[in-house]
Amino acid sequence: MAPSIEIENLVKVFDGRVAALDSLSLQVEEGEKVALIGPSGAGKTTLFRLLNCILTPTRGTLRLQGCDVTRLSEKSLRELRARIGTIYQQHNLVPQLRVAHNVLAGKLGRLSTARALWNFWDPRPDGDVVRALTQVGIAGKYWERTAALSGGQQQRVAVARALVQNPDILLADEPVSSVDPALAQEIVSLLADLAQEGGKTLVVSLHSVELALAHFPRIVGLRGGKLYFDLPPDQITAELLSGLFTRCEAERGVPERVLRGAVSPVFPLDSPYDKA
Repeated sequence: MAPSIEIENLVKVFDGRVAALDSLSLQVEEGEKVALIGPSGAGKTTLFRLLNCILTPTRGTLRLQGCDVTRLSEKSLRELRARIGTIYQQHNLVPQLRVAHNVLAGKLGRLSTARALWNFWDPRPDGDVVRALTQVGIAGKYWERTAALSGGQQQRVAVARALVQNPDILLADEPVSSVDPALAQEIVSLLADLAQEGGKTLVVSLHSVELALAHFPRIVGLRGGKLYFDLPPDQITAELLSGLFTRCEAERGVPERVLRGAVSPVFPLDSPYDKA
Protein backbone atom coordinates (compact mmCIF):
# COMPACT_ATOMS: atom_id res chain seq x y z
CA MET A 1 0.00 0.00 0.00
CA ALA A 2 1.34 3.44 -0.95
CA PRO A 3 2.03 5.98 1.80
CA SER A 4 -0.59 8.69 2.28
CA ILE A 5 1.98 11.41 1.62
CA GLU A 6 5.28 11.15 -0.27
CA ILE A 7 7.44 14.24 -0.71
CA GLU A 8 10.77 14.05 -2.54
CA ASN A 9 13.09 17.05 -2.96
CA LEU A 10 10.10 19.37 -2.98
CA VAL A 11 10.75 23.00 -3.89
CA LYS A 12 8.23 25.83 -3.92
CA VAL A 13 9.41 29.19 -5.24
CA PHE A 14 7.34 32.39 -5.24
CA ASP A 15 7.95 35.28 -7.65
CA GLY A 16 10.73 33.28 -9.25
CA ARG A 17 13.15 33.89 -6.39
CA VAL A 18 11.71 33.28 -2.91
CA ALA A 19 12.01 29.61 -1.95
CA ALA A 20 9.39 28.88 0.72
CA LEU A 21 10.31 25.17 0.63
CA ASP A 22 13.77 23.95 -0.31
CA SER A 23 14.50 20.31 -1.22
CA LEU A 24 12.06 18.94 1.37
CA SER A 25 11.63 15.16 1.60
CA LEU A 26 9.06 13.54 3.88
CA GLN A 27 6.88 10.44 3.99
CA VAL A 28 3.72 9.89 6.03
CA GLU A 29 2.12 6.47 6.20
CA GLU A 30 -1.61 5.82 6.13
CA GLY A 31 -3.15 6.43 9.56
CA GLU A 32 -0.11 8.25 10.97
CA LYS A 33 -0.48 11.31 13.21
CA VAL A 34 2.19 13.96 12.65
CA ALA A 35 2.68 17.39 14.24
CA LEU A 36 4.52 20.09 12.30
CA ILE A 37 6.35 22.79 14.25
CA GLY A 38 8.74 25.62 13.41
CA PRO A 39 9.25 29.38 13.57
CA SER A 40 7.34 31.92 11.52
CA GLY A 41 8.38 31.74 7.88
CA ALA A 42 9.49 28.11 8.16
CA GLY A 43 7.24 27.05 5.25
CA LYS A 44 4.51 25.29 7.24
CA THR A 45 1.55 27.04 5.60
CA THR A 46 3.09 26.66 2.14
CA LEU A 47 3.47 22.93 2.77
CA PHE A 48 -0.19 22.67 3.80
CA ARG A 49 -1.31 24.53 0.68
CA LEU A 50 0.66 22.02 -1.38
CA LEU A 51 -0.79 19.08 0.53
CA ASN A 52 -4.38 20.22 -0.07
CA CYS A 53 -3.57 20.90 -3.73
CA ILE A 54 -4.17 24.65 -3.65
CA LEU A 55 -0.57 25.16 -4.82
CA THR A 56 1.56 23.05 -7.16
CA PRO A 57 5.26 22.33 -6.63
CA THR A 58 7.91 24.31 -8.50
CA ARG A 59 10.17 21.24 -8.54
CA GLY A 60 10.28 17.85 -6.92
CA THR A 61 7.64 15.20 -6.37
CA LEU A 62 4.45 15.24 -4.32
CA ARG A 63 2.38 12.06 -4.19
CA LEU A 64 -0.86 11.83 -2.26
CA GLN A 65 -2.25 8.31 -1.84
CA GLY A 66 0.07 7.20 -4.61
CA CYS A 67 -1.01 9.92 -7.06
CA ASP A 68 1.56 12.37 -8.43
CA VAL A 69 -0.35 15.65 -8.17
CA THR A 70 1.56 17.27 -11.04
CA ARG A 71 0.40 14.56 -13.47
CA LEU A 72 -3.30 14.54 -12.67
CA SER A 73 -6.04 15.85 -14.94
CA GLU A 74 -8.33 18.57 -13.57
CA LYS A 75 -11.05 15.97 -12.95
CA SER A 76 -8.67 13.64 -11.09
CA LEU A 77 -7.30 16.56 -9.08
CA ARG A 78 -10.82 17.53 -7.97
CA GLU A 79 -11.47 13.95 -6.93
CA LEU A 80 -8.23 13.90 -4.96
CA ARG A 81 -9.06 17.20 -3.23
CA ALA A 82 -12.37 15.69 -2.12
CA ARG A 83 -10.38 13.07 -0.15
CA ILE A 84 -8.36 15.72 1.71
CA GLY A 85 -10.02 17.63 4.54
CA THR A 86 -8.53 20.89 5.80
CA ILE A 87 -9.17 22.78 9.03
CA TYR A 88 -7.94 26.37 8.95
CA GLN A 89 -6.77 28.77 11.62
CA GLN A 90 -9.53 31.26 10.77
CA HIS A 91 -12.27 28.59 10.53
CA ASN A 92 -13.45 29.81 7.07
CA LEU A 93 -17.08 29.61 8.13
CA VAL A 94 -19.95 31.81 7.00
CA PRO A 95 -21.09 33.35 10.31
CA GLN A 96 -24.52 34.47 9.08
CA LEU A 97 -25.49 30.90 8.15
CA ARG A 98 -26.67 28.15 10.44
CA VAL A 99 -24.32 25.49 11.72
CA ALA A 100 -26.09 22.97 9.46
CA HIS A 101 -25.21 24.99 6.34
CA ASN A 102 -21.57 25.34 7.29
CA VAL A 103 -21.13 21.65 8.07
CA LEU A 104 -23.02 20.56 4.94
CA ALA A 105 -20.43 22.52 2.94
CA GLY A 106 -18.10 19.61 3.64
CA LYS A 107 -20.17 17.52 1.23
CA LEU A 108 -19.97 19.91 -1.72
CA GLY A 109 -17.18 17.99 -3.41
CA ARG A 110 -19.36 14.86 -3.56
CA LEU A 111 -22.72 16.40 -4.51
CA SER A 112 -24.23 17.54 -7.78
CA THR A 113 -24.92 21.27 -8.13
CA ALA A 114 -28.68 20.66 -7.88
CA ARG A 115 -28.33 18.61 -4.70
CA ALA A 116 -25.95 21.15 -3.14
CA LEU A 117 -28.42 23.99 -3.83
CA TRP A 118 -31.28 21.95 -2.37
CA ASN A 119 -29.29 21.28 0.83
CA PHE A 120 -28.60 24.98 1.13
CA TRP A 121 -32.28 25.85 0.69
CA ASP A 122 -33.61 23.11 2.96
CA PRO A 123 -30.93 21.82 5.37
CA ARG A 124 -33.05 19.18 7.07
CA PRO A 125 -31.28 17.08 9.72
CA ASP A 126 -28.70 15.07 7.86
CA GLY A 127 -27.37 11.86 9.39
CA ASP A 128 -23.76 12.61 8.51
CA VAL A 129 -23.96 16.14 9.90
CA VAL A 130 -25.66 15.05 13.12
CA ARG A 131 -23.05 12.31 13.57
CA ALA A 132 -20.17 14.74 13.01
CA LEU A 133 -21.62 17.34 15.39
CA THR A 134 -22.09 14.61 17.99
CA GLN A 135 -18.46 13.54 17.56
CA VAL A 136 -17.22 17.08 18.22
CA GLY A 137 -19.59 17.58 21.15
CA ILE A 138 -22.06 20.19 19.81
CA ALA A 139 -24.94 18.05 18.54
CA GLY A 140 -27.49 20.53 19.92
CA LYS A 141 -26.20 23.40 17.79
CA TYR A 142 -27.55 22.14 14.43
CA TRP A 143 -29.93 25.07 13.86
CA GLU A 144 -27.88 27.77 15.63
CA ARG A 145 -26.54 30.76 13.75
CA THR A 146 -22.81 30.21 13.52
CA ALA A 147 -22.08 33.80 14.57
CA ALA A 148 -23.81 33.13 17.91
CA LEU A 149 -21.32 30.41 18.87
CA SER A 150 -18.18 30.88 20.91
CA GLY A 151 -14.79 30.73 19.19
CA GLY A 152 -14.20 27.21 20.46
CA GLN A 153 -17.61 26.05 19.23
CA GLN A 154 -16.94 27.58 15.83
CA GLN A 155 -13.69 25.65 15.64
CA ARG A 156 -15.66 22.48 16.40
CA VAL A 157 -18.01 23.35 13.53
CA ALA A 158 -14.96 23.56 11.27
CA VAL A 159 -13.81 20.14 12.49
CA ALA A 160 -17.30 18.71 11.89
CA ARG A 161 -17.31 20.12 8.36
CA ALA A 162 -14.06 18.30 7.63
CA LEU A 163 -15.42 15.06 9.12
CA VAL A 164 -18.56 15.23 6.95
CA GLN A 165 -16.24 15.33 3.96
CA ASN A 166 -15.03 11.88 5.13
CA PRO A 167 -11.43 12.54 4.03
CA ASP A 168 -8.62 10.01 3.97
CA ILE A 169 -6.12 12.75 4.88
CA LEU A 170 -6.98 15.37 7.49
CA LEU A 171 -4.89 18.57 7.60
CA ALA A 172 -5.15 21.18 10.35
CA ASP A 173 -3.19 24.40 9.86
CA GLU A 174 -2.75 26.17 13.22
CA PRO A 175 -6.23 25.04 14.36
CA VAL A 176 -5.94 26.32 17.94
CA SER A 177 -3.94 29.53 17.69
CA SER A 178 -7.01 31.68 18.39
CA VAL A 179 -8.33 29.82 21.46
CA ASP A 180 -7.24 29.69 25.09
CA PRO A 181 -4.77 26.98 26.28
CA ALA A 182 -7.41 24.76 27.93
CA LEU A 183 -9.61 24.73 24.83
CA ALA A 184 -6.55 24.21 22.62
CA GLN A 185 -5.77 21.08 24.61
CA GLU A 186 -9.34 19.82 24.10
CA ILE A 187 -9.39 20.46 20.35
CA VAL A 188 -5.99 18.91 19.65
CA SER A 189 -6.97 15.87 21.74
CA LEU A 190 -10.26 15.69 19.83
CA LEU A 191 -8.48 15.77 16.45
CA ALA A 192 -6.05 13.04 17.50
CA ASP A 193 -8.87 10.85 18.84
CA LEU A 194 -11.06 11.31 15.76
CA ALA A 195 -8.17 10.46 13.44
CA GLN A 196 -7.39 7.38 15.51
CA GLU A 197 -11.01 6.20 15.48
CA GLY A 198 -11.44 6.78 11.75
CA GLY A 199 -8.03 5.49 10.68
CA LYS A 200 -7.29 8.83 9.01
CA THR A 201 -3.88 10.30 8.30
CA LEU A 202 -3.55 13.46 10.40
CA VAL A 203 -1.03 16.27 9.90
CA VAL A 204 -1.35 19.26 12.24
CA SER A 205 0.68 22.47 12.27
CA LEU A 206 1.01 23.84 15.81
CA HIS A 207 2.46 26.92 17.47
CA SER A 208 2.48 25.16 20.82
CA VAL A 209 5.36 22.69 21.13
CA GLU A 210 3.99 21.17 24.32
CA LEU A 211 0.71 20.27 22.59
CA ALA A 212 2.66 18.58 19.82
CA LEU A 213 4.76 16.62 22.32
CA ALA A 214 1.73 15.59 24.35
CA HIS A 215 -0.50 14.33 21.53
CA PHE A 216 1.63 13.19 18.59
CA PRO A 217 3.97 10.22 18.20
CA ARG A 218 5.94 11.99 15.48
CA ILE A 219 7.14 15.59 15.39
CA VAL A 220 8.51 17.26 12.25
CA GLY A 221 10.47 20.49 12.66
CA LEU A 222 10.76 22.89 9.72
CA ARG A 223 13.16 25.81 9.51
CA GLY A 224 13.84 28.00 6.49
CA GLY A 225 11.83 25.71 4.23
CA LYS A 226 14.00 22.71 5.12
CA LEU A 227 13.51 19.65 7.28
CA TYR A 228 15.26 20.34 10.60
CA PHE A 229 14.27 17.14 12.42
CA ASP A 230 11.76 14.28 12.20
CA LEU A 231 11.62 12.49 15.55
CA PRO A 232 9.41 10.93 18.22
CA PRO A 233 8.76 13.31 21.14
CA ASP A 234 11.06 11.52 23.58
CA GLN A 235 14.04 12.25 21.32
CA ILE A 236 13.40 15.98 21.01
CA THR A 237 15.77 17.85 23.29
CA ALA A 238 15.90 21.44 24.44
CA GLU A 239 19.02 21.83 22.30
CA LEU A 240 17.11 20.80 19.17
CA LEU A 241 14.34 23.24 19.98
CA SER A 242 16.93 25.94 20.63
CA GLY A 243 18.22 25.42 17.10
CA LEU A 244 14.72 25.38 15.62
CA PHE A 245 13.51 28.51 17.42
CA THR A 246 16.40 30.97 17.25
CA ARG A 247 17.05 33.82 19.64
CA CYS A 248 15.20 36.23 17.37
CA GLU A 249 12.13 34.06 17.83
CA ALA A 250 12.32 34.62 21.58
CA GLU A 251 10.85 38.04 20.93
CA ARG A 252 7.90 36.29 19.29
CA GLY A 253 7.04 34.36 22.46
CA VAL A 254 9.49 31.45 22.90
CA PRO A 255 10.64 31.50 26.55
CA GLU A 256 14.30 32.47 26.94
CA ARG A 257 14.89 29.56 29.33
CA VAL A 258 13.84 27.16 26.57
CA LEU A 259 16.26 28.70 24.08
CA ARG A 260 19.09 28.40 26.61
CA GLY A 261 18.30 24.70 27.02
CA ALA A 262 17.61 25.25 30.71
CA VAL A 263 14.37 23.28 30.81
CA SER A 264 13.06 19.94 29.69
CA PRO A 265 11.45 19.84 26.23
CA VAL A 266 8.20 18.79 27.93
CA PHE A 267 6.98 22.27 28.84
CA PRO A 268 4.21 23.02 31.34
CA LEU A 269 0.83 23.28 29.71
CA ASP A 270 0.00 26.53 31.50
CA SER A 271 2.76 28.44 29.65
CA PRO A 272 2.36 27.75 25.93
CA TYR A 273 4.21 29.90 23.44
CA ASP A 274 1.82 30.45 20.59
CA LYS A 275 3.66 32.54 18.04
CA ALA A 276 6.55 30.42 16.82
